[in-house]
Amino acid sequence: MFRSYYTYALVQLLLFASVYVVYFRATDIGILEPQAMESLKERVPADRLVVFVKDGLRANTFFEDYCNNLPLLRQLFHKQGLVGICHPAEAPTDSKFSSYLALFAGFYEDAASVAHNWLLNPAPFDSIFNRSTYSYAWTTAHMKQRFPDIDLPTVLSPEVTPGVRKNCNEMEESVIRAVELFLLSESQELQEHRGLFFFVHLMLGEDASGAPATCENLKFTDRSVWKMYNRFEDCFPDQRTAYLLTSDFGLPHSCEVFSGLAKRYEAHAHAHERAPIAGASATPAEAPQALVSSPE
Repeated sequence: MFRSYYTYALVQLLLFASVYVVYFRATDIGILEPQAMESLKERVPADRLVVFVKDGLRANTFFEDYCNNLPLLRQLFHKQGLVGICHPAEAPTDSKFSSYLALFAGFYEDAASVAHNWLLNPAPFDSIFNRSTYSYAWTTAHMKQRFPDIDLPTVLSPEVTPGVRKNCNEMEESVIRAVELFLLSESQELQEHRGLFFFVHLMLGEDASGAPATCENLKFTDRSVWKMYNRFEDCFPDQRTAYLLTSDFGLPHSCEVFSGLAKRYEAHAHAHERAPIAGASATPAEAPQALVSSPE
């Protein structure tokens, strides 16, 4: 009888251990060794990439009324590039950086990060930052901590004073000023290099805890991205710059950041040389088919 109890307990322990192995195994595989590649027969389509990430922007908000809330960007991606639906992240685990890991490193933040306390002790991993010739970012201190390989990170604080956050427009204005100052001062040197990567982080402000506030700021975001797009084009007039505009994951209408709604974790992407790649979060059915080239 006791032997059967011991057998039962052993089986339960084995099942528990197997669950840990299956669900709490890290998905990253560390730093990969570069592999030799044959030279390309054709010239690469771009010499540099600029990525704009608008926090909390849902694709159904972005595509609403056939993108009439984005008149400046709409005229760009109507004539150039591709628009589609993608899936930038799974539901967040212990942090909100899972979508950035998927975007910049190519894997999801998983349950193992909870067990390993990855936020405080990040394991080394490959990302576009350490594979670029030079990488630049205008973002938060937390993003700098998560991606330590950024060559020149400009840390922007979302707070005016301790405990008082900027609103969305103030956040974007500070990002625009920082980008403009950098391009003005470094344009000559930047033009001498290829393989450059720029990450422009349009962070949330105090007034963007839900979709209505985000929608109110959408036209300001349209002008902000348009302005920065033209600054990059002035700095690099060789028409060899590719652009991406996307979001991490869309905020729900309530303030529940981890609500688990599937539509929040889908985003669209618009890609082309010299054309901003538009992105946000929603379902393919909610996106106007006239604008969507390749829904995933």
